Amino acid sequence: MCNNKELNKDYLDAYIAVLIGERLKPKNLKRSVAKVNQQVQKFNHDFDANHEAISAQYNEVQDSLANITRAIEKGIFTDDLLQRAEQLENEKAKLETRLHELKLLEPLQYEDVAYLYTQWRELKRNTEEFRTFIQQFVKAIHVRPYDFDIVLDVGFGVVELTETIPMRRGELYEMFDSKVKKQRICLKNQKANT
Repeated sequence: MCNNKELNKDYLDAYIAVLIGERLKPKNLKRSVAKVNQQVQKFNHDFDANHEAISAQYNEVQDSLANITRAIEKGIFTDDLLQRAEQLENEKAKLETRLHELKLLEPLQYEDVAYLYTQWRELKRNTEEFRTFIQQFVKAIHVRPYDFDIVLDVGFGVVELTETIPMRRGELYEMFDSKVKKQRICLKNQKANT
């Protein structure tokens, strides 16, 4: 049984929208692009070693299959040999797939993602489009009894890169309850002045 109380969804949605808006401001977006490009550079640096290792495995499998073929041509034909040939063919297919999937990543340019801030500002709040836009950045929300974490996807689909924002439940409620109280005070003052 879960002992976690529910979070106010409206407050949480509003807070996440604020977080994403902050992350998409031009100076923060430029920092995020730099972080993505650090990951791209690391991946590309490791690419040669990964490609070499997979190619070496592929060549070993090819050599083993060639040895089995020669053995069969010489008349050596056993169930174990056929089973091993089948295993090697499966392994060869997997290695071929991995080699085809292994590609160098292109660095991200700020211009490639600069439109996101404008899009965020222009979308009407509390619409399905806005929620869909926000959801592309939210990877997970981990809720515990007294606090929670929001895990944002900040890799822009180029690399796996996340940012975790921890927050106490009380902070979230204070943030939005104080806004509600200020609005009520403004309304009371307006009514008193009329």
